[in-house]
Amino acid sequence: MNNYPPAEIKHLISESLREKQNSYMIQELFQLFQTTTELLEANEELTMVKGIGIGKARQITALLQLARSLASPRMTKLQFNVPKMYTICSLPT
Repeated sequence: MNNYPPAEIKHLISESLREKQNSYMIQELFQLFQTTTELLEANEELTMVKGIGIGKARQITALLQLARSLASPRMTKLQFNVPKMYTICSLPT
């Protein structure tokens, strides 16, 4: 998540909340929480910003969690190592 520049995070949040990037709410949010980690760890503290209630705070938190999960590297192939004694064999029918 820290790979995103602050401008991109600001854009994501402003689009999600339908606020302009230079609105008071967005500016205050980024003054109180200066890193994306701080934003992600803040839950009810987000409501300290005028105009952000519990609903918008949850929306911001969900958006940041989604962005973090999309930014994390994904496994492309799963491999299971199963001992031979536990392999599944076909049963007579």
